[in-house]
Amino acid sequence: MKNQNCFFCAVAVLMLAACAKDVKPSDNDILASGFSFTAEWESIPASKAVLGQNDAGKPKTIWESGDQITVYSNGDGAALSASRAGFAFTTTDATSPATFTYAGDDFAVGDYLAIYPAATAKRAVNFTNTETGYRLAAVDVPTEQTLVPGSFDRKAAIAIAYAEEGSTSLSFKNAVALLKFRVADADVTSGSVYVSGGDVISGRYRADIDPETAVPTLTVYSTTGVSQSDHVNFSLEGGAALTPGVDYYVAVRPTVLASGLGIILNEKEVKNFTSEQLGELKRNTIYNLGTLSVPSGEVETMTLDFDFTVTPFTGWPTADKYTHKDGGVSCVYPLGGTDYTFVLADCDGAGSARVYWGSGKLVIASYYRYVGLPAISGYKLVEVACTNVSGNKTAVFQIVKSITSSAVHPAASEIVDGGGSQTWSQNAGAVYTYSLRNTDANTMYYLYCRGTGGSVSHLSLTYEKVN
Repeated sequence: MKNQNCFFCAVAVLMLAACAKDVKPSDNDILASGFSFTAEWESIPASKAVLGQNDAGKPKTIWESGDQITVYSNGDGAALSASRAGFAFTTTDATSPATFTYAGDDFAVGDYLAIYPAATAKRAVNFTNTETGYRLAAVDVPTEQTLVPGSFDRKAAIAIAYAEEGSTSLSFKNAVALLKFRVADADVTSGSVYVSGGDVISGRYRADIDPETAVPTLTVYSTTGVSQSDHVNFSLEGGAALTPGVDYYVAVRPTVLASGLGIILNEKEVKNFTSEQLGELKRNTIYNLGTLSVPSGEVETMTLDFDFTVTPFTGWPTADKYTHKDGGVSCVYPLGGTDYTFVLADCDGAGSARVYWGSGKLVIASYYRYVGLPAISGYKLVEVACTNVSGNKTAVFQIVKSITSSAVHPAASEIVDGGGSQTWSQNAGAVYTYSLRNTDANTMYYLYCRGTGGSVSHLSLTYEKVN
């Protein structure tokens, strides 16, 4: 590809052949023989299975036998905002454009929204043509992606189509942006790409589809069980090493970058781009991050394990002694001959639902509660591993930079990179790990309760020496 050494390059969009003529079948035809769509992708090379063209300069086939899409219809008379399972269509002809067929006799003619990959669960669908267009909830950009040489993870190849009643053809539009890179080293087995400043690039989103262009926009939304992430982890299937000189691609949610983007290989920081260098990550566009090399030399780390199943140390608030107020109270935990200082705090001076050392656990009993983690001279905090005491679907925790002075959740800009929300829903003994980035030496960061409370039996904190 030309301009290989640029920070990024957008790949030109090449349109596929025109759609087949629309035909509106009768209800009898649907009941008698099922229903079929022809389906194509809006462009090559930002396609599903391959990137590029064949030797004749034509787009390569992008559908495969057994591919499935999910189609939603508003023709069944149900409430437009209802949760629907959709109808699973499977390829009966995998050429491009492919033919997808639904074998049942209950498909309802109407307007259509379709998604690839096929849905794995019900989602909210709204066909109302408002200023924001049509909506399709629960669109997942995988946080864990399997690399494919010369292509990218099928699970991340999200594309959406809209068609009006009477159409039998679907033109899928890519919903993600692609980050392209190569490695220079022969021993790279895993890595991640991350964003800063409160940006999110993976997780669950809602697709807002423009009523005029049918272009999808992945929008952050909030409801129970829905979360977004500031990173994507990647590796080859089976943990094999990446091949130097081969192109790999990671799919991310399109967004305007607030504070830049970084890449980690083999747990080492290898490259960073500013927001000015990359600007906006646009859908259906490839950004070339270049050839990446892993820095030589070992990083000196130190891991401290704090056990709260023992008898509380002197000076720590307990259920019977509570002395918190805004700004918190400092508490000393002696370990290996060194005293480490924690800070327990609530931002609204609560007299109940406190932060304290209870029987065999450190209790963070409600939201707006903080546990300040020890700051160590010459070392920066890079990982926080919390052993949960009991599962709770509303126990949500983050790692943040400071204590908010009033009873409100910290702003997105206060969340430490890699310290985004995790729901501690698993049972006793489950470990929730936050891999932090862009932290500073000798700086206290805070475990923050954003949900309705939880508790830990152990805190394992890993620090990295700063030269």
